[in-house]
Amino acid sequence: MQTCRTIVVASLLAATVHAQCGLAWRPGVGINGVDDFVYDLTTWDPDGAGPAPLQVVVAGEFLKAGHAVAAHIATWNPATGDWAQLGGGVSGRVQALEIAANGDLIVAGTFYSVGNVSARSIARWNGTAWAALGLGIDGSVADVAALPNGDIVAVGSFTTAGGVLATNVARWNGASWSALGTGTNDRVSAVVALPNGDVVVGGEFTSIGGVAANRIARWNGSAWLPLGTGVDGAPLPQSTIAVYSLARLPNGDLVVGGHFANAGAVAAPYVARWNGSAWSPMGAGLAGVTTSLHVQPNGMLIADSPHTPGATRPSQWNGVSWQPIAPGLVNPYRFATLPNGDLVAGGAFVFTTVGGQRVERVARWDGAAWSALSSPPINPWFSTALPGIRSIASTPDGTLYAIGTFDVVDGVLLNGVARFNGASWNGLGSGIGSWPIPYPWPLALQAMSDGDIVVGGFINSIAGAPATNVVRWNGSSWSNLAGGVDAPVMAFAELPNGDLIAAGGFTTAGGLPANRIARWDGTAWHALGLGINDTVGSVLALPNGDVIAAGQFTSAGGSGANGVARWNGSTWSPLGSGHAFGISHLRQLPNGDIVAVFGGVPFSNAGTVQRWNGTTWTQLGAPLPGVAYGLVVLPDGDLLVSGSPTVGVAYTLRWDNGTWTSFAGPIGAPFASSTWLPDGDLVVAGGFYAAGPQLSPTIARLTSTCAASSVPAGVGCASSGGNNTLATKALPWLGSTFRAEGTGLPTLALVSQVYGFQAMQLPLAALLPQALPGCDLLVTPDFVQFSVTTTGSAQTSLAIPANASLVGAQVHHQLNLLEVDAMLNLIAVTASNALVLTVGVF
Repeated sequence: MQTCRTIVVASLLAATVHAQCGLAWRPGVGINGVDDFVYDLTTWDPDGAGPAPLQVVVAGEFLKAGHAVAAHIATWNPATGDWAQLGGGVSGRVQALEIAANGDLIVAGTFYSVGNVSARSIARWNGTAWAALGLGIDGSVADVAALPNGDIVAVGSFTTAGGVLATNVARWNGASWSALGTGTNDRVSAVVALPNGDVVVGGEFTSIGGVAANRIARWNGSAWLPLGTGVDGAPLPQSTIAVYSLARLPNGDLVVGGHFANAGAVAAPYVARWNGSAWSPMGAGLAGVTTSLHVQPNGMLIADSPHTPGATRPSQWNGVSWQPIAPGLVNPYRFATLPNGDLVAGGAFVFTTVGGQRVERVARWDGAAWSALSSPPINPWFSTALPGIRSIASTPDGTLYAIGTFDVVDGVLLNGVARFNGASWNGLGSGIGSWPIPYPWPLALQAMSDGDIVVGGFINSIAGAPATNVVRWNGSSWSNLAGGVDAPVMAFAELPNGDLIAAGGFTTAGGLPANRIARWDGTAWHALGLGINDTVGSVLALPNGDVIAAGQFTSAGGSGANGVARWNGSTWSPLGSGHAFGISHLRQLPNGDIVAVFGGVPFSNAGTVQRWNGTTWTQLGAPLPGVAYGLVVLPDGDLLVSGSPTVGVAYTLRWDNGTWTSFAGPIGAPFASSTWLPDGDLVVAGGFYAAGPQLSPTIARLTSTCAASSVPAGVGCASSGGNNTLATKALPWLGSTFRAEGTGLPTLALVSQVYGFQAMQLPLAALLPQALPGCDLLVTPDFVQFSVTTTGSAQTSLAIPANASLVGAQVHHQLNLLEVDAMLNLIAVTASNALVLTVGVF
């Protein structure tokens, strides 16, 4: 009958092929700025006078910017407020940005690649593609200057550039690297180009090109020259004397900032001016180490240090004296000016404005107040990330639950367990136990079919009362399950009858012997035979009530079983030869086969995915590239596996048509837990900060662009069993089986399962006189299957062939009930509501 139904449906359905179908990660929670230090920023127009808008380029240590994944470099559009990753990002710290003579963006720091291009510590971005500057630089680049002729000078802490000896200063002429003299005897921190092509450098050196020069010198094209007697004296004892920043004023004078007390023969704490022949102070100087100087288009000079001790930062030079920009910032590092005159600052600061806006490491000053460089709102699907998340689960109404080592999040007391109601995370009572860790440490989460939540792990208290490793939330309060278990719970499964299976490292449950696995029937604990001789890390409940347990054990029920065994309600039996190094991540495929990770977490550094067909295990493709932390069965039977190699970044693979292929999954860490929402979206959780191209810290949601759906339509009518109701149990995904359940049906009835391609509304009384008033046929009866109910409920199913032409096709489904008496006489005809099914692909 199933085969007949599949053939009929495949031949009748007709739909347009959706060539653009795919999977997409939804954006998660963004930030008002970036998530780590900013070391440089600049304004940049990628096409000059062309149509592309001016951008603010921000660089540093960060990996997130606004709503974007942005590895160490990002752009912000002042016109739209949008953040974007620049060219695939940079592999390491970016410390310096510069605009080349031709308009290209020069990026430098300590890295080995940009986008997909190998580039050591310096690279060029032309607006569409990255290019290396030869073989690059073998150390760290601290600053870069663009010369009028197009050459680039890089300074920092290095010994070679492009394979050529160049100590801390090097020049790129567009084709090759060369040294500027014999370099310096110590680090160079800053460089500035003069209009005539000369270069001034500053740092910690006292000798350059074999010439004595106190921390600052000028290259005239052929030799290094000191600037007078340079800078010296340490305002703070036992501190390094250094020049950290250089800026050229509109009149050509050079301003020098750093850590020094004197410039030439004059007192000039932290900042001084060089007019080409002599040093002079700038007012009374500054009151702290000056690492950044920025000249605005109006000639005003901004410094990152305070103008007097205890004053706020930054400070502004008005031509006569230094004045604060108030309210100030803590640890601003670099500055840029927007076309409208607003000042943008980047650094290590995080603060909240008077209006309550959070500002993270990048801020904008409009002359009156600081504000964040925030992205426009995009309505992320959850309100905030949860740190230390361990496991997630969802209930049929779409409520999402999570457990982990978090306590207070966004001012809400969670204590290790949280519920997302569609708008925000909320606590469940007082949460689990008391902090800090190691107690409590939740490890396992189960959403029960009755709506309750069960949490297991290292749990020593609940609601102020002692608890022993397994607790239950009934919607209003927590309870300990009859004495709990004597060691941590690591996994749960719910049996078809609603009983709970708990597994882990315990040996008693409710005070009675129960070796590593036990059943809770709602009142008491029960052992599963003699149990298992070592830790169980994963359990799976089968539709017939059997239980499969996996872990690092060698026997179950007293008989040999290598890492995996099956309980049939009375006895244990092994599943084949198992695996000597343990088995984890048990899942069941749509056809009933079992998949598991052999040798996976926490048993070894790598594993394989194996499939059990009822008699033998078969390996699926090649071994995994490292430890597996998460395994998901997709609706059509494909798999997603997420893990981490011993060396390298987290991976996500999809098993599709007999092969493993790379999948754009979580970034930064693998997912370790997953759950399906009622709308068919997949939610994963772990220590990651993004998924695919979307910033989505710790929790991510994967959705199909051609999603399956099942929408109620029409109204059913009442029967002797109650209100005839047809509800979806499994969505109509391509290559899967759609399932629904009818409830409130007559106790004894012939169930007509109607499938059709059109909606209709025909009173059933027009067909059968026994039909009750208000009972209508809502679906054209293109395909009908019959079953009998004696329980007041009925299960229906429809196989969806793996035929791409069916994506987007619609099928209508309804139940018509022919109620009979004990003598099988027809006494009433009633009907359920209808469901409108749309075939999707995942």
